[in-house]
Amino acid sequence: MLYRIRLEESSPDIMVRLPCPSLIQFPWEKTAQEAATAALIAKETGLPIPRQHFHGEESPVGPYVMMDHIETQGSVSARLTKPSKDSSEHHVLDPDIADSALEAIWGQIARVICNYTS
Repeated sequence: MLYRIRLEESSPDIMVRLPCPSLIQFPWEKTAQEAATAALIAKETGLPIPRQHFHGEESPVGPYVMMDHIETQGSVSARLTKPSKDSSEHHVLDPDIADSALEAIWGQIARVICNYTS
């Protein structure tokens, strides 16, 4: 679960990420692994990973990660999905997606992989 919090004296907004209790068997481990993975990706790649402020397992709401909010263009799957007015519809690959859009998306992914492996 992800909550966006706007504080008047703070910019950018803060995101608080909590594991969904009914779906996760070991929520404290999942939270710690996500925090460690995000820190590694931020250190080793040029990806715009939100800066983490805190993470922990002991709080009234359970395990959590607090991080900056960053604007994105959406996920790769959302960018490749056939447009639909029904937000509950499953992602379906858009067969009419422009070659230029595919080249832009996969080019960004290739640059990240090349920067990480070199």
